Amino acid sequence: MLNKLKKKQLVTRVMGYLEDGTIFDSSEKLNKNPISFKIGDRMVIAGWEKGMTGMCVNEKRRLVIPPELGYGKTGFPPVIPPDATLMFEVTLVDLKKKSFSGLLSDPLEHIYILKLLAAPVVVLYVLYYLYKRYLAEAQEAKDLKRGRRGSKKKQ
Repeated sequence: MLNKLKKKQLVTRVMGYLEDGTIFDSSEKLNKNPISFKIGDRMVIAGWEKGMTGMCVNEKRRLVIPPELGYGKTGFPPVIPPDATLMFEVTLVDLKKKSFSGLLSDPLEHIYILKLLAAPVVVLYVLYYLYKRYLAEAQEAKDLKRGRRGSKKKQ
């Protein structure tokens, strides 16, 4: 069931068409790979996430998605007109738990990984900078101290 699938990758086959029957997307007829997405990542229209809730693997479902859960008033020109009701024949092919290697193979996830790594890298850089500055100031203080001692010995 999809209500507990926040961490799973949904793999689907889909055929999308308009109310007049015009097909605008078909993973089967166009020999495309299945579409993969994760619930809550906003990678697909809201109507898909809502419409697929409760599906099981190999289940087929017909989704009728109103404009407000699809592409709304702007549509997706030239394929989907404004305020279009969308129909989808969806099959849930598989559910996959994302592994770290799976994250690396998905180009869209690279941004997510970079966001996770950016903060620690910046913190480490700042700490390194402060440490180097401390060492330089400590060395300068030693040099000043030696210089004063040396000047006292010469007198």
